Amino acid sequence: MAGKTLLLGKLLEVTYPERELPLTREKRAAYTTWAYVVDKGQGPAVVIVSDPATASFDWQDVVMKLADSHRVIVIDRPGAGFARRTPEGGPSCLYDEADVLRQVMEKLGVGSATIVGHGMGCLVAEAMARITPGLVEKLVLIEPRVEVAGETRERRVERMHAQNVPLPGLLETLFRIQREWLMSSKLWAKFLVFVQNRAKKTPLKTLDPAEERALMNTIYNRDYILRGILREYDSEQMWLREVKKLQGESPLVAPTIVIGAEPKKEVWGTGWIDALEHYVQELEVDAPARLVRIRGKHMLMRDKPGKLAKAIRADV
Repeated sequence: MAGKTLLLGKLLEVTYPERELPLTREKRAAYTTWAYVVDKGQGPAVVIVSDPATASFDWQDVVMKLADSHRVIVIDRPGAGFARRTPEGGPSCLYDEADVLRQVMEKLGVGSATIVGHGMGCLVAEAMARITPGLVEKLVLIEPRVEVAGETRERRVERMHAQNVPLPGLLETLFRIQREWLMSSKLWAKFLVFVQNRAKKTPLKTLDPAEERALMNTIYNRDYILRGILREYDSEQMWLREVKKLQGESPLVAPTIVIGAEPKKEVWGTGWIDALEHYVQELEVDAPARLVRIRGKHMLMRDKPGKLAKAIRADV
């Protein structure tokens, strides 16, 4: 790639099926919208699904590290990044989000791939691996959502701040407040842009800083993107319950790498790393799994793209 510029993607149509919403039991009609997909390189496929508050451009440095040997596909699911709106209504369904990945792979002609998840995207990736195991050759889970034994809510917020996690830790309290005025508020949009700028302070080598600032202002000033982010974070507890149900019903056959970010101020063996090690032990019951620890913060794709790309390429 010559110079520093945005890797361009395209919109792909995806459909959410008719469904009874998980919490309200309200009937939702089938809904068609668009995911945004960046597709770069040739070779074995790597499909990346982000945390809700992360956009496809955050992965540019990793994409360029992998694209010399892999076909790298980064997906902004509906309600995130450059994608379009999500269905209206209550919390989203994990089964629907996993099926968005399946639809994108089908439309791009990808038979199977290494599936990479980040944050809450790990729940989507794991669900897909359990629901449609034939599509997943290997699973890479970066900073997955796991419970830390004995961790209080206050300690969870402190840990997420230490790891530079922008959401939900920093805005956790706001998610319990009536949201309608927040999601249409320009002040809220400016605040989220400020939070994202703080979280994404590691500069991308492949994107001009001025262009990135313009992209962030474009994305996070869209009301439906704000709604999509909040909707997914509001779905976290339900997604955790859904993936727990899948863990009891569908064995994980894909070999799995779990990647944990460790801030420089902490030492090996923190409660967070212990929780990831326990999670890996649970995964090993069904298929090979191992933990990779990388010195860095939650946004490893920006903080340590070279090490992250190496870990994605590695064998389990």
